[in-house]
Amino acid sequence: ATSVTEYLKGEFGRNKEYGPEVIEEVTDKMLRAGRAILEKFVADKISEGEDRPLQNVGKELEKTRVDIISFTSAFKTLKETGIEFSLSDVKDLEISTVNSSDISDKDIKFMEKLYSLNYIRYPKLADYLVNKFNEAMHDPASTVSILRRNGEIVAFYRLEPNGQENSFYFGSFNVDPTYQGSSLGETLMQESLDVKAKDNIIFAECNPKVAVSANYIERGFIAVNSGHIEEIDILNIVRNDKMNTKLASRALSMNDILDGRFPNDKINVRTIPINNLSDLSFDFVGSKHGVQTEVLTRYIRDKKAGFIYLVTEQVDDSFVEQYSSSAQFIPQPNSEMEAVAA
Repeated sequence: ATSVTEYLKGEFGRNKEYGPEVIEEVTDKMLRAGRAILEKFVADKISEGEDRPLQNVGKELEKTRVDIISFTSAFKTLKETGIEFSLSDVKDLEISTVNSSDISDKDIKFMEKLYSLNYIRYPKLADYLVNKFNEAMHDPASTVSILRRNGEIVAFYRLEPNGQENSFYFGSFNVDPTYQGSSLGETLMQESLDVKAKDNIIFAECNPKVAVSANYIERGFIAVNSGHIEEIDILNIVRNDKMNTKLASRALSMNDILDGRFPNDKINVRTIPINNLSDLSFDFVGSKHGVQTEVLTRYIRDKKAGFIYLVTEQVDDSFVEQYSSSAQFIPQPNSEMEAVAA
C-alpha cells in the first residue's frame, strides 16, 4: 500500500489524499492488468507449442511497458472514484493546441499510424480518413489539440471553422490503443472540447455502434441524421449547449428512462441488448413525423445490465435548423469520422 501511495503522489500530485479504498482499487486494477498480460502470454506460448512458456516473460513485460499499465490503471481508477485533478496536475502529461501547419512530419506519421491501428477492422474507411486528415493538415485554419506523455502522442483531435461564426467541425479523434480504456481521451475532451462547446456549436460524425458515440451523446451532442461512409453507418451529430436545456429528454434521469416517465409523448426509448447492437439500424435518427424530426438525445450503455438505452425526441424542423444554425452535414469536403476514445 505504501508503494502504491507513493506512486500516486508522484504521478498525480502530493497535495491530494488517497484513502485506503482508492489504494486498494488501484492495486487491484494493476494486478488484474498484469495478470491478464501474463495469462495471454502463457496461452499464446502454449498454443505455439512451447513447453516453458514463462521463460521469456521478463522480455514480454518490458515490451508491453509496465509503466503504461500502472499509469492507465491508476488514472482510470482515480477518475472513477471522483478524485479531482486536471491533466496539468499529472506528471509528464502535456496538452497543447497548435495550428495544423505547425505539426511536424514525424507527428503526422504517428497520427496516421493511430488511424491504421484504430480502424484495423475497416481498411477502406481508414484510407478515407487518413486522406481527409492529410487534407485538413494543409488548412491553415485547422487546429489540433494534442495530449502527450513523456513527449509521445497519447491522443489528439482536430477542430476547424465550419463556415459560420462560432461554429466548428470536430474530427480526427484518436487515442493510442496502448492507452485505451484509461479515460485519458475522455479527460482530453472534458478539459478542451467541453470548454470550446460552451460558446460555440460543434459538428461531427460518429459510428453509432462503438462505445465512444454514447460518450458523445451523453456529453451534449445530439444526432440529427444518419448516413453511410465506406464500410460503416454514421450519425451526423451536433452540440449546442445553450439550446440543450430546451430538450426535455436531456433532463431525464436513469430511473425516468427505465420507468418510462416522460413529460410528453414526443419522447421514446429503444432498449437494445448490447450484443444485438451490431444488427441495429439507426435509420430512425432524422426520420420525419409531419413537420417534426426524430433526433437522438440520449445514448446510455449499461454494461452491467447488458443493455443500451436510446432516447429520441421529436422536435420541430425549425428547432433542428436553429440548433444547428442551418449548417450542412454530409457531404462536407473535410468530413471525417472519429476513432476510438479512451
